[in-house]
Amino acid sequence: MIGRISYLIATLQRSFQFFMDEWICDSPQLISKDYREKYTSACEKYKESGQIWYKGMGIPIENHPLKDYIWFKGCGNCESNEVKIIAAQWSVHPMSGDRYWDYEIFCENCGKYTQRAFAEND
Repeated sequence: MIGRISYLIATLQRSFQFFMDEWICDSPQLISKDYREKYTSACEKYKESGQIWYKGMGIPIENHPLKDYIWFKGCGNCESNEVKIIAAQWSVHPMSGDRYWDYEIFCENCGKYTQRAFAEND
């Protein structure tokens, strides 16, 4: 039974990656370029334009508060899992129930930034 559930989860994660938009950049896009100086902790909660964002100096995927809501994955450039999440938001549309999320990671291996976005209704 556990094997079947693990297989289904892995299959869903692979299928959802086709609906994610992904960008790889040399500098951060969802957070200010001076984020290492601007934030005092690895992950802080902020409300911006009606959305809840978590921003900071960077936190590993397994420690992020949204890890159960967003399917985080490693670097889009080198595929390393040595990444820190520096910005993330997750929300549900109040009328349709569709989920939306965006996040940005910094790769400690290659030094690139990867941004990903997902909209359930796309």
